[in-house]
Amino acid sequence: MVSYLTSLRACLHSTLLAGLSKIVILLPELSQTSNLTLLVHFRWILNRGHQYLQIVMDTSHQKSETDAVKFRNIGNDYYQKKDFPSALNNYNLSIMTAPHPKMSENNDAINCEAFNELSLGYGNRSAVLMQLKQYEKAICDIDIAIKVNGTKHMNYKLLERKVRCLIANNECKEANDILDALISDMECKGKDNPKPDENTRKNIYNLKKNCNQLHEPILEDDKTPKSDDMKSNSHINPSMSSEDLLFAYTNPATPELLHVHPTIPSFNKDLKLCYTPEKGRFVIAERDIRPGEVLGVEEACSYTLNTQDISKYKIFCYNCMKRCAAPLPCPQCNMIVFCSEPCRVEGWNKFHMNECQILPTILSLGFPASDNLMLALRIIMKTSYLDFKQLLYEIENRKILNSPLYNGFNKSGIYDSFNYESVYNLVRNVKERDPEYLIAICYWIFMVLKVLIESKQYYLDRAGTPFIPNNEDIVLVGSILLRHILSIYCNCFAVNETKINVLDGSIVTKKIGTGLFSAFSLFNHSCNPSVMNFTYGNVGVCLAIRFVPAGEEVCTKYGKMYCFEKDVEIRRAYLLRSYYFLCNCDPCMNNWQTDSSKPPELRPHEERIYRENDKTQNHENVSEENNAIISDRDLKLEDEMEDIFELDYDTAISLKNPNADLNEHIPTICKIIEFLERFAIKPDVVSVRAQISLVNCFRNQRPVFYFKRKI
Repeated sequence: MVSYLTSLRACLHSTLLAGLSKIVILLPELSQTSNLTLLVHFRWILNRGHQYLQIVMDTSHQKSETDAVKFRNIGNDYYQKKDFPSALNNYNLSIMTAPHPKMSENNDAINCEAFNELSLGYGNRSAVLMQLKQYEKAICDIDIAIKVNGTKHMNYKLLERKVRCLIANNECKEANDILDALISDMECKGKDNPKPDENTRKNIYNLKKNCNQLHEPILEDDKTPKSDDMKSNSHINPSMSSEDLLFAYTNPATPELLHVHPTIPSFNKDLKLCYTPEKGRFVIAERDIRPGEVLGVEEACSYTLNTQDISKYKIFCYNCMKRCAAPLPCPQCNMIVFCSEPCRVEGWNKFHMNECQILPTILSLGFPASDNLMLALRIIMKTSYLDFKQLLYEIENRKILNSPLYNGFNKSGIYDSFNYESVYNLVRNVKERDPEYLIAICYWIFMVLKVLIESKQYYLDRAGTPFIPNNEDIVLVGSILLRHILSIYCNCFAVNETKINVLDGSIVTKKIGTGLFSAFSLFNHSCNPSVMNFTYGNVGVCLAIRFVPAGEEVCTKYGKMYCFEKDVEIRRAYLLRSYYFLCNCDPCMNNWQTDSSKPPELRPHEERIYRENDKTQNHENVSEENNAIISDRDLKLEDEMEDIFELDYDTAISLKNPNADLNEHIPTICKIIEFLERFAIKPDVVSVRAQISLVNCFRNQRPVFYFKRKI
């Protein structure tokens, strides 16, 4: 708590802190109360704080033609030196800072001269992308540059470049069509028709001549795997250059959920939500779940890139959170980027339109957990202020009528991740929080509200006109922000990217942001989890990493697995401190310890998990005939166990190869896990090793970035 108060002193200065002693006197009372009393003290903070604290909006991230010219000229210098990575970086910055048409403007009616620098930036970037053999990306940039720019002379050069890219991609028909149009245009004798320079003119005629003769690319064939072609570690090449690594990343399609749950669309239909007063809500399997199954797919209802490292805002799409090396800019600020036009339109309409003006100021406040603050802010900014009162009234009334099992379900009985009600009802653990911590958050929320008021973007009437909110308006939004910040601490997941070192194939997981997945938050914790959430940008995919028999609870993990943190007390202390519960999972209750020197052993008959059609699973009143069957099965299981040991050994050897295709090993690893889960005494080191291998395989299937670094 000291760190929070220290940050507050730096931001609120001595004047506001003079009132802190008054609040500290009330802390014991506050610890026994709920949100209503918090709001009383929050109101006091507002009344006192309005007298002293003035927010200055950060305008340093606005568009600047001067900066755009500067970055483009630097990029040109690097391009002449053939330092293409540095050239690309500066062209990206030039495009980000150049004045841009507004999202609402008709692109056919824009003033081309006003956005000439933007066109030049795209045109120059297309040149370096062509040199880097990223032909499709270069073509996209050329199309944008032509659309924004009105200079005919410039278009000749751009279209010549586009033809070269099309030929390199074996798209000769389209290249021929463009060449025919260019030649026809050049031969037109109109006085007002600007002609290309002599060099460009010769190039166009030569391209036409060669294009009619060639079926293979004119440009050198690209031996380096393109981003879209990279599917697995089989493409790892230690000799890859820095230029090759610029686009050495994958953005694979998100796995599909084939059998959708009727009332929880983010879940597999064979999961069941249950409730008991002791455990609260939890999820069980209604059939046997096998390792590797997709049990859930959910887009985060709120998400943000890592606010503590804003350099990521320039290399990851602000909408889908996937890596992009040749991004599109926000039309109004120079802070964030998008990977494509569809993502830009979606991200703008969904949230950035409302937060673009305030984002730099919010991040400059220095909130200690600014990811959580941004998640909470995005939640409330999706709904206009004037809709809040009625919405909250309806939710609270429906909550009284609902049983705890159905909290967060909408009027139609659906648990919709994008429905505000599902987020509103997430667990907050208010009574367990340190009162000083709650007061500290209220200070930060107060500053955020000041930003919202100053921006004139949130408190709007039905006509869209800003109004000055009264204390009731401010407390309402402040209390909702507080509610969401507290629930986010307990229910958010990291959004990760897999990084693979091309020198040795080693895998590193890197956090790029945070997401709130309201459906996935329904899973309880176990130190021996049966499922894990793997993020594909802003979409989470819940995959089974163990065999789960029908009727057993399906759990994820909130902390470390027992195999990575063997001390029960350390695991329990973390969970109690962070999530306010004492873990009673099997590894904690029985102090599971894996022994690498001890091979797995078969369980007693009555503890084995046979398939449903196996009649020998019932061992009560066993006849002599059944005894013989069981003895025969024991011998077969012992033979299968030996086979599993061999599979485990061979797989472990194969996975040590940096170029191993991890996807090919998933069926074998799943077979090892399922057999040991059904028949071996827990815990066993072979099953643990197989689960770790399976997790690494799943990490390799999500977005991957390849890098080169000597260890």
